[in-house]
Amino acid sequence: MIIKMQKPVAVALALLFSACTQSPVLKNPSENEWGAKVYYDWLMKCLEEVHQDMPRIVKSAEAAAKLVIQNNVQVGYVGDPQAISEGYGRAGGLYATWIGAFGLNMPEANKIQTEIKPGVYLYFVLDDRVKSSENPTEIGVGKFEDDAQWIRNAVQAGPDRHVIAIGRSNLLERLRKMGIKPAASLDNHAAPTGGLFQDSQKRWVVPTDSVANVLLLWVWTGEFAAACSRLGKMPFFWHPGAPSEWREKIGERLDKQYRRYYRELPARIEPRTFGDSFIQILRSQLQALYQEELLRIKKLAGWATNAKANGKKFYGFLHGHGTMRALTGPHVPDRTQTIDYCHKGWFDFRDKTVELKPGSVVLFLGHGGMPNWGGFEKHNYPEQWRRKKVKIAWSFGYNDSLEEMKKKIETMGKMSEDEMMIDQHVPQGDAVVSVPGLEHKILPISYVMGASILWMVVAELLA
Repeated sequence: MIIKMQKPVAVALALLFSACTQSPVLKNPSENEWGAKVYYDWLMKCLEEVHQDMPRIVKSAEAAAKLVIQNNVQVGYVGDPQAISEGYGRAGGLYATWIGAFGLNMPEANKIQTEIKPGVYLYFVLDDRVKSSENPTEIGVGKFEDDAQWIRNAVQAGPDRHVIAIGRSNLLERLRKMGIKPAASLDNHAAPTGGLFQDSQKRWVVPTDSVANVLLLWVWTGEFAAACSRLGKMPFFWHPGAPSEWREKIGERLDKQYRRYYRELPARIEPRTFGDSFIQILRSQLQALYQEELLRIKKLAGWATNAKANGKKFYGFLHGHGTMRALTGPHVPDRTQTIDYCHKGWFDFRDKTVELKPGSVVLFLGHGGMPNWGGFEKHNYPEQWRRKKVKIAWSFGYNDSLEEMKKKIETMGKMSEDEMMIDQHVPQGDAVVSVPGLEHKILPISYVMGASILWMVVAELLA
């Protein structure tokens, strides 16, 4: 046992599941229910409760679509860096958007903090995010009070600053008690305490906020697109291999070109069509993930437990949008006791990877296959790990089968007996919802699937 669990947590867990009639209710969980099953049950409950909230989501999306189309303004993302990273520039997500995050070192982020222009803002509210001792410039630094003040400033700037606050219910209640009234507030149905378990320091760990934020982001985005269609328009969405004219002038102020990113769409999409479809497909894929990959998840947790018992470490090589920031938010367990990054840079790994010792364990988690950037191929890290007898668990999406994943892995050397694959159950292309008149799908699932694997493994470590 890495971190001692507190038995009174059973009461909190019972509260977590008591509101859902279609998911298991955990009362006095037994020892084997402290692991991956608890995380999976929470996530299925979250999906069901978001589904029950569809009328509120549709109403919010319709108001936003009306403002965007009539006033020629944009949608912006602020707050949770993982949700922003998914929403901005993501295949299957909206093409023309602003971006902002406290502590996110990007020109667009700095601008959105100081220039609250007319538009629609999805603000993903989090608990305090603090600097870590290992990486003082870490993404995601900020305080709840900063979030609240930004929302207050935006609301006071006028009704054409349409702020939708997204977060778990107790954080939204804190905003209400501070007298802050955004245009809409949407409960993401994260765990009431943010994390699922208490560690020996009484911290709630194994985070649920960002996964819940991203899940709700894509449901809302689908309903926003459908609402736009009922006004005769359809947003452009990012997708792999997009025509070059869609990508020109990226990095410039997109609001100057804004009319380019909405097109006429004769099809009228009824409310709940895209949101319900996304929830149904995601639920099905998560069920397949849990049923078919649980033994591998437990095996990886066993590898990590044995490595730590022998003085070694468990590392994550995390890449891709929100995934690479998964260990930086609130409620992340002590990384020295669970899983830590094996790289210190986001997009440049040269001279920034940890020197792995024989017997260490690495979880390679991302989407789209092996990175072809940051020196990964040049330095052939997989072969370096194999030579040092490091155990490797591979998991990345866009694969039709484990055989296809193995082909991608073995472009950088033959797999050894100390390697395993965990299927993310993410289809080719990642996005899962079809749109009449579009040649590609929208609304990706890879972040939720990959993050679920990560946190189910960690939950097993804590069991």
